[in-house]
Amino acid sequence: AEIVLDEAQNGIRFESFKCVALGSHLEKTSRDIDEFLKISIVITESLNALHEAKIFIDSMNLDNVLICDRFLWAKFISFSYAKDSNESLPDKNSNYLALGGLFYEMATQKRPIRFEDGSVEAIFQEQEIPLPIQHIIQKLLSKFPKNRYQSLDGLISDLKNCMVQFQKTASIQYFFPGQKDLKTSNLLTEYLYRRSS
Repeated sequence: AEIVLDEAQNGIRFESFKCVALGSHLEKTSRDIDEFLKISIVITESLNALHEAKIFIDSMNLDNVLICDRFLWAKFISFSYAKDSNESLPDKNSNYLALGGLFYEMATQKRPIRFEDGSVEAIFQEQEIPLPIQHIIQKLLSKFPKNRYQSLDGLISDLKNCMVQFQKTASIQYFFPGQKDLKTSNLLTEYLYRRSS
């Protein structure tokens, strides 16, 4: 059973789901692009629901993320790590950084390189990983929070764009990541305006 936030009842309840730890699931399946995108989308949508409830995850890895009922949704366990945003706790940007590390490990079976200053480097030697997916992950792992996604809606839009293209053509045409992310979109408009001036 798992603890579930129940806003209607103003409390918590226990529910049973057919879930498996993400790490265990990946050990038993082929790590192809379609699988990566399906899992990434449900994880991001689940995290987005928590953020809307002002809940943030303090730790995110292959062991405490559950994939439930064959990709219909994802769950984060170890709720001692999930804390209310009104306290002095990790913010959305730190969750985006952790999500980028999770996606990198899903895609490459390696952990990103972490430096003493807190920055993270994602090196892609796997040629089969499409460039748009590489850049989405690198955007999540950017050293500067302002260069990361500013909303999970923007990230979900990019992942679904990749999914639609890949399912239709088995390839993904390059696009500028974060175009549906309001602040990133404004930066892109400003950049294009300066180039045309």
